[in-house]
Amino acid sequence: MLKSETTTLDVGDTLPVWRLEQGPAPGFSPLEHDLLADVVVIGGGLTGLSCALHLARAGARVALLEAGPIAWGASGRNGGQFCTGFAPGQRGLERAMGSEAARDLFDLAEGGKRLIRDLQERHGFDCHMRDGYLVTAATPRHRRALEEEQAELEEYGHAGCRLIHREELAAEWLGTNIYHGALFDPRAGQLDPVALCDGMARAATAAGARIFAHSPVVGLEVERHASALTLNGVAVRAHHVVLAAGVANGLLHPPLAPYVLPVRACLVATEPLPEVLAEHLLKKAAAVVSTQLPPDYFGLTASRRLYFGAGASYLGRLPMAFAAHIHHRLRWVFPQLKELSDPPALEAAWCGTIDVTANRYPHCGRTGRNRNIWFAQGFSGQGVVLATLMGRLLAEAIAGDTERFDLFAAIPHRPHPGGPARKWLHALRMGLRRLVGAAD
Repeated sequence: MLKSETTTLDVGDTLPVWRLEQGPAPGFSPLEHDLLADVVVIGGGLTGLSCALHLARAGARVALLEAGPIAWGASGRNGGQFCTGFAPGQRGLERAMGSEAARDLFDLAEGGKRLIRDLQERHGFDCHMRDGYLVTAATPRHRRALEEEQAELEEYGHAGCRLIHREELAAEWLGTNIYHGALFDPRAGQLDPVALCDGMARAATAAGARIFAHSPVVGLEVERHASALTLNGVAVRAHHVVLAAGVANGLLHPPLAPYVLPVRACLVATEPLPEVLAEHLLKKAAAVVSTQLPPDYFGLTASRRLYFGAGASYLGRLPMAFAAHIHHRLRWVFPQLKELSDPPALEAAWCGTIDVTANRYPHCGRTGRNRNIWFAQGFSGQGVVLATLMGRLLAEAIAGDTERFDLFAAIPHRPHPGGPARKWLHALRMGLRRLVGAAD
């Protein structure tokens, strides 16, 4: 257990807190024989599992291949926060696609929340979905930006959000006074993403999908009427291939690689908190994110573990002593924790790789000589809802109904600038943005 703020961890030293909450991953075996299928899905996270589930329910012969355990990648290593709309807002979509398409995309994204609720009800699992999301202003200028965000949400029919002044925020919402106000969204919040993945995996299997864990794909080749995948000594052929492996998509299909940038996000979680302390720290909201770059984000799990994320690495490596750094940041946000006679110990520390597009909107489409390779990537930190939704849209499109998938695929994207040096340029740009933000 991590009791000292000087503790250092490498990724993998502890399980993500959501896996601690749920227990061991479902026991799917590796693929050990040649395979024929209508559709092969690569990636056992939110996108891949949702796609496999919806394809199997439609009667397709579907197989899913995951390099590790189910939900081992970004889908199980995030903060579990489900958001409204898209990370950069709607104005970029309006400029690129027009107001009607922007509105249709917003409505589709909101439908992702309903999809998750429907999946729970239909398949009898609980991912502890709780509404109530606070976006906290790190500076006075950010407080004014939240006013614009509220107006935009109302313009798109997302009513009910309200601005909270600094005094009310500290007195009634959070056990901290460091923020300059907040925007409360009653229809966004938090869930357990591993519980969602596990639930979809079991439902997909019950519907007839075949799921293989610890089965890394090492090659992809387009044939005349199908695509061939190679594993260690095993060949897989399918009429359609779905690339749903995040940044790993580009390893199997290199033209996709420049469109996403891998960003390492790190989190810690405490041991379960006493009920009184938990209610003092988060008095009303289920989840919180701040506006500085990179943001702080935190919330409570179903068993009252406090998770906290802060910082990011844009160079594909982990910050030194990241657990200690985030623990220090946590106790800066909630200074009362270090004043306790028996402060809560850290129980988990982990990292995940987020795939970020240049415009921060999801990137999806179809490619290959036979147009039978489908892909989705670049959810840019909002994958809990959007990736689950995208799995369903991929399944619809493969079955022949491409309208909703094509709307997402029409979002214009450009590769990250800089070629092989793009991660270094992005790290420099983000560093400059942090300096400007600190001067506000």
